[in-house]
Amino acid sequence: MPKQDRRIIVGATEDLAGFDRSSTVYGVSTVLKGAMSIVPAISEAPFLQAWAGLRPATADGCPILGPVPDWTGLTLACGHYRNGILLAPLTAKLIAEYVSSDETEHMSAFLPDRFRLVSYE
Repeated sequence: MPKQDRRIIVGATEDLAGFDRSSTVYGVSTVLKGAMSIVPAISEAPFLQAWAGLRPATADGCPILGPVPDWTGLTLACGHYRNGILLAPLTAKLIAEYVSSDETEHMSAFLPDRFRLVSYE
């Protein structure tokens, strides 16, 4: 469905690009080919813009939620990758629960301390 100003937005691609927010010709062409295969008439539309956003992910693919060990007052809610907008309501509920009660039971699988290094001292 077009936006109110009649623009049509199509996307997206996925790339391991670090912090590089540039769009690639390959990525843009892949998206446009897909769009034209579904709606052939879109090939006549003017091309206005391409952009790239960052979707930070964690090593295990799960978000980081909760207090940072050994850092008083530092709480994280990050690493949602491409599901940030989908998980925002649940993340807000869990973080609000934590900051109002110090309760981490419902987010134990997502606590930052799962990334602690093992010490062999």
